[in-house]
Amino acid sequence: MRTLVVGAGVTGTLVGAALVEAGANVTMLTRPERQKQLLMATTKITSPLGRFSAPMQAITPQDLSGTFDVVVLATRANLYQAALFVVRNAVTPETLIVPLFDGVHHLDHWRACYPANPIAIVRFDVRATQDADGVVRQQGPIGDLELGLVSQHGAEKLEALCAVLNGRRFRAYPDGETVLTDVWARAVYRAAAAGACQLSRMPLRDTVRFESSAAFKAMVAEGIRVGEALGLWKLLHAANRYRTAFLREGEPVSAPAPIAAG
Repeated sequence: MRTLVVGAGVTGTLVGAALVEAGANVTMLTRPERQKQLLMATTKITSPLGRFSAPMQAITPQDLSGTFDVVVLATRANLYQAALFVVRNAVTPETLIVPLFDGVHHLDHWRACYPANPIAIVRFDVRATQDADGVVRQQGPIGDLELGLVSQHGAEKLEALCAVLNGRRFRAYPDGETVLTDVWARAVYRAAAAGACQLSRMPLRDTVRFESSAAFKAMVAEGIRVGEALGLWKLLHAANRYRTAFLREGEPVSAPAPIAAG
């Protein structure tokens, strides 16, 4: 599969390196200064799994041409709209789009722009950092990369991508129902945590204090109850909306019934 990885930060570099190690045809799309680092045969990743020092095919947006079987979006989450614009000519109706963004609010945009494409929803857990010189340091022995599909087709391509990545810096596996549940639970947790902090007038970084509080437990329980009533997909978007609203200082939080404040 011809794969385009957009973004060469921590996650993008790890995914791109895993694909290169598997012998896949992968192109990294990144900034000019990062492009120079990727094209060189210097160390790019250090981890308990060993170093990765091979040169990688890297281009900048103005050099992007042709279409790809898979497009992996590994930019910062606040740049997903720019990514939508950049990859527009690299995508065919059969291209599998894999946005490695936290949350689910961005999925509506991808589905609206590419309604015919298979689009993945992803849960990943990778312990790694990136140095100022661009070297990614993976602390854990291997990361988790769980993928499901938003659309009704593209399962074979998703399974092929997981097969290439699995065992190479990731435990990659396709599981649509599990990944949706995991993302749902995480979104509810964060929405409840943000709400508990807002009600207690405490910074979000102090969320851990509220894990045993009555307000926190009530909000999680209510979120789960509403999710069962509305359906899983609707709850994902609701949880993200409420979390965003809670974090907007000075703006009123509008949470319609039956969402409880605890």
